[in-house]
Order: sequence, then C-alpha cells, then structure tokens
Amino acid sequence: MTWPMSQGGPARHGVWSCPAPRPLRQRWRLRLRDYTEFFTQAFGVKSYYPPTSDDERVYLAFPNGWIAALDGDSGDLSWKKQFQSTSAAAAFVESPASSVLVAGDRLVVKTKFHDGGHSFRVHALSASVGETLWSTPPGFTNEFEGCLCGNDYFDIADGNLVRIDARSGATIAICRIG
Repeated sequence: MTWPMSQGGPARHGVWSCPAPRPLRQRWRLRLRDYTEFFTQAFGVKSYYPPTSDDERVYLAFPNGWIAALDGDSGDLSWKKQFQSTSAAAAFVESPASSVLVAGDRLVVKTKFHDGGHSFRVHALSASVGETLWSTPPGFTNEFEGCLCGNDYFDIADGNLVRIDARSGATIAICRIG
C-alpha cells in the first residue's frame, strides 16, 4: 500500500483517494514497548515524523538527523542514514524537518541546519538503499513540509514558490509570492 506523504497526498486530508485493497492484512506489528526500545537503541530518540510508504518499505524521519526504511513485509530495518554536515569547518547535524516524501524510486526529504541559523535544504535519496542522489543548496526558509505532485516538489524559499524536479533536483520554476 502506498502512502507517499504525511496525511496521504497533496490535499493533506488524510483520506486515501482510491479503494483500499481487500482484504486488508497485517504484515507485522511493533508493540509500543518494542517500538520505544527499538527506536531508542537504533536512533537515540523515541519520536519521529509520520511514516510514509511505497509498496516495499515504510520510511521514517527522526528529528535527530536519521532517516530509516523498514521492510514492508517483515518490519525489519532495511537501511538507515544520518545527515551530517559536509563542511570540515562546521561539525553539525542536519535533521529532517518533516516526513519523508515518496516519489517513485526516490525519497524527498527537507532538512534543517543546526548551526544557529534558520536554513533548510532539500535532498533526494534512493528509496532502495538511502543513497543521496541530489541536494539543493541551503536557502529554504520555512519549517513547513513541502509537497509532491507527481515528480514535482513544491516548497517556499526566500518568499518564492519553488518547483523542483524530484528526479533531477533541477529547479523548474520560481514564482514570487506575497
């Protein structure tokens, strides 16, 4: 079952727009006690942003810099990735600022810099292994979750509505708002 972004889709109403497959079946379960222990041991935190999924994995973003993929059939950890500063001069963590967005074979995630500023950037990861495919430079200035529509990612940067191709990371359009 696919749930590509928090609240289900671009409308953010939390309603699945097509009939659910019948019969629904539970593939795996994490009891609350197991969940707390697992995420605390694996990622050092007990909380995460709302999960998203494609037909193969469930994706979680943690506010301490980690992204994780759980196998959709077993619930086992498929991969995990931590965002870190790539600058030798600054050893700070970038942390996910929202849920992971699913765009076909890639994931789009917005991260916040913890360097005393208020700057965000957007990354695309391989859904299968978590490898970074592209990253925008810092410049996004809002804390709201961006939105996917097809293969296009929409967000706000410096008072502009920005449309980015989720496949390549190329900016498609910039529109001044306000």
